[in-house]
Amino acid sequence: MTASSTNPAQLEGITFENEIETAKKEIAELSGSVDAIVIVAHLGDNPTATGVTSSQLLEGLSEDQLSKVAAVIDGHSHTVENADVNGVPIVQTGTQNTSMAAVTIDFAADGSFSAKGEVWDYEKAAGFALNEDGEAAKAAAQAAYDNCIIEIDPILAEEVALTGAPIWGGYIYYDYAEPRIVETTMGDLVCDAFKYYGGLFAEKNGISAPVIGVENGGGVSSTLPYGIVTRGDILNAFNHGNTVDVISVTPAQLYTALELGLTMTGQDENGRLITEKASGSFLQVSGITYSYDPAAEAGSKVVSVVLDDGTALSKDDAETALLVVTNNYVATFEGFNAAAKQGELGGEDQIVMDYILYLTNDGADALTIDNVANRIIIAGDKSPETYEVVIPIKAADGSEFDFAGKEFEISVDNEAPEKVTCEADGIHMTVAKGAHTFYLTESSDAVPVYTNNYSGSGTFTTDDGYYHLYFTVDQTTLG
Repeated sequence: MTASSTNPAQLEGITFENEIETAKKEIAELSGSVDAIVIVAHLGDNPTATGVTSSQLLEGLSEDQLSKVAAVIDGHSHTVENADVNGVPIVQTGTQNTSMAAVTIDFAADGSFSAKGEVWDYEKAAGFALNEDGEAAKAAAQAAYDNCIIEIDPILAEEVALTGAPIWGGYIYYDYAEPRIVETTMGDLVCDAFKYYGGLFAEKNGISAPVIGVENGGGVSSTLPYGIVTRGDILNAFNHGNTVDVISVTPAQLYTALELGLTMTGQDENGRLITEKASGSFLQVSGITYSYDPAAEAGSKVVSVVLDDGTALSKDDAETALLVVTNNYVATFEGFNAAAKQGELGGEDQIVMDYILYLTNDGADALTIDNVANRIIIAGDKSPETYEVVIPIKAADGSEFDFAGKEFEISVDNEAPEKVTCEADGIHMTVAKGAHTFYLTESSDAVPVYTNNYSGSGTFTTDDGYYHLYFTVDQTTLG
């Protein structure tokens, strides 16, 4: 996984070997010198993301090799794993401090052992009693953390701008990251920033080629919140430490790079994209519009690429010069990796922050991007023109208050609000296909809700993530 998701320039001299064969080699080397082996892995439970899962790793070991392995402590997929494969427990604790795992290994007098894995919710885990050494280690870690925070917090808390709408990106809910599947407002914003500063670079250097901004979906790590945006919010969204490169490419090379991120396999009858093979290489763009067929064969999904001035680009054109501005990781993608580098603009997070300040008159105005710019088009789209959204209403105090029959004002995409009567399961609304942001106008504290029929977000039951798929209401304010 590291070889495919890390900038190759940072991996020179490093070879990645087969995971199962490597595990066998390590087990052989450790056997006889240890009582039990715990495998610490970063594989997860999604084979399309890493090539082999932690379960498949264990299934690839012989019975003798398995007898020496007590447990697997896993990561990468941000899921909760609490499995037992061939007698070996696998644990992974999800993400964002939602859970904690414990592995207990019992050793018998004859040297044999047995192991048990458990995954607890965070509340139970936080109450776990530590011994004296554990308390000392916890105190030392807390002290180190506190010292760092004293220096870092004021920097991260620096207010950069205000938004009039969330700028959506990353994992909105816990299911998957939106920019890996669909165009997002955050993807549009960062690509616009690349294009803008790329245009200034071209002007300064006398380059007349069309300028295109490109960002990989995996590089858009989070949403800029509704309201105050801090430097910490921007660093969280662009947390890979990438720089921004300017490269000269041809249309043929651009088509190749676009194809790399189009690994989805089709659409269902409701228009939802089949996302099991969603890729962090899915490209957000500015300066072009591209259409693709999700059901086409890999390598042949891109149907057309058109510049903003209406010029269609040919996938066979290996002559025309285009100026692509992107991060230094995307610049290594197949297609771009043979392109000539023209310059470097600076850190990705700084470029985006500077552009936000430019758009907001140094923070004096609110930044509002209500919806995507429709730069990524699905050819032969199967989506119905509308879809229904159900947004539950929950009581602020956690009680089982019945909101059925109560009337609320809901704004969609900052349009004029409309009065909607709550049904037994929540607010029902019908909206046009695509991404939408819902606001509960009665409460300025209510976190906006995001839905998108193409990714499936908000159209089916989902775990809470950074945002909730419901509105919270102080029921005491209702008549």
